[in-house]
Amino acid sequence: MTCLIEDFQLVEKIKAHDEEAFHQLYQRYSPKIYRISKKMHMSHHDAEEIVQDVFLYLWDNKERLKSDLSINAFIFSIVRSLVIKKSQKKARFAAYQKYAIPLNQGYSTVTEDEIIFEDLYVYALEVISNLPQKQKEVFIMKNEQHLSAEEIASELDVSVRTVENQIYRATKSLRKQLETKHGVSYGMVIMFSEFLF
Repeated sequence: MTCLIEDFQLVEKIKAHDEEAFHQLYQRYSPKIYRISKKMHMSHHDAEEIVQDVFLYLWDNKERLKSDLSINAFIFSIVRSLVIKKSQKKARFAAYQKYAIPLNQGYSTVTEDEIIFEDLYVYALEVISNLPQKQKEVFIMKNEQHLSAEEIASELDVSVRTVENQIYRATKSLRKQLETKHGVSYGMVIMFSEFLF
């Protein structure tokens, strides 16, 4: 089942205090936020707190949201900042050392991270646009239209295994180019791949 409303449309509605749109955004992104928090060594309780904190921040700052920018990159930057703060508070240095996040830099504002990851997002979209046609088609159907491998296979009249292979190859190519071109650590690429669409 495809998404009936695009992210930028949800953002516009949220800016107008539309609680239903906010709920839809929550439903769309809360699983991603939870998974990424767990990947950064947060406990179940901490990951759930981060989900709530992200959406509390978004609602409190709804008038400042920009529908022409990627909400994915913005949410990712908030998650990253919250995880770092929580890790620092609990002295979990191993968590962000593993993901190559410097300890000697300030992350007091979301804006700095938003710019960094918006740049990565734009480059990632460029990489995706240059993928072989079949890989690109399957990758977009999975990540933008949020279809399962089974749904994609049915729509394209191919096997599930073929779909999974195309997704794997596309993701591998994306990760390789992000790591090589931008020097992004493997762990950060895994996390960033959650927020492409």
